[in-house]
Amino acid sequence: MKKYVAIFAALCFAAAATAQETPHWTGPYSLCMPEDHYRISLRSFDSRGRAVRKETLARIDHMIAHNTLFLDEEAASDVHERFDYQSGLGYNGGLGADGHYHLYFGDGNVPLPENEDDGRAWFEEYAPEPASGAVRAFLPELCDFGWDNQADPDGEPGIVLQKMRQFGRAQSFLDRFYTGEEEICGIKCWVFDFRGKGSYGLGDSCWWIDPATGLALKRVGEDGSGFAVEIFDPEYRLWTIDVRPELKPEK
Repeated sequence: MKKYVAIFAALCFAAAATAQETPHWTGPYSLCMPEDHYRISLRSFDSRGRAVRKETLARIDHMIAHNTLFLDEEAASDVHERFDYQSGLGYNGGLGADGHYHLYFGDGNVPLPENEDDGRAWFEEYAPEPASGAVRAFLPELCDFGWDNQADPDGEPGIVLQKMRQFGRAQSFLDRFYTGEEEICGIKCWVFDFRGKGSYGLGDSCWWIDPATGLALKRVGEDGSGFAVEIFDPEYRLWTIDVRPELKPEK
């Protein structure tokens, strides 16, 4: 009898230990994208882990800076965009043959008063409206986990939270995919892994989610491709040369 009691006690202890080891997500989740004074830099990678694109988005007051570096194996290229909401002018440019960064009104027009109409046309065509929506406009992959286009049916749909709403599932449903916390950019992120779990209609990626903003700071698909945020500064208030290299004085 003592033998069976001991076995039963051991089984109960093992079950309790397993329950303690299994992380549980209690939420809640909400998408609260930064609207001003932020800097986000990310790296996109292919299934072999090679970086294929690096991107930076930053906003301080009336200026939005968006830089994209395409890391093609044969010929890398970069595109720099600036949108000035005070003047209503849009700029586009990049690294010139002289080794300096140059920005133009629209597509190659020297930023002189006589070319401002081109700058305004570029702004009207490409500047996010409102400016507070720049993260969704330029870095949509960060928002896809929590985005829901219910208010804008013509816009791109979200991947996880939107489908959960459509399926009538409560946020607690996410707990079955929760694997714990992992640090990205100094932030303890919630990790939700849908890979190999039948997806339940929610895709097949692993997501690292910032609890404060709801943004995905990392995503890896089943084939290993994805993206990872490398710099996330929600209190960015002074332009740095790496974000706006055109501000560097020419020698």
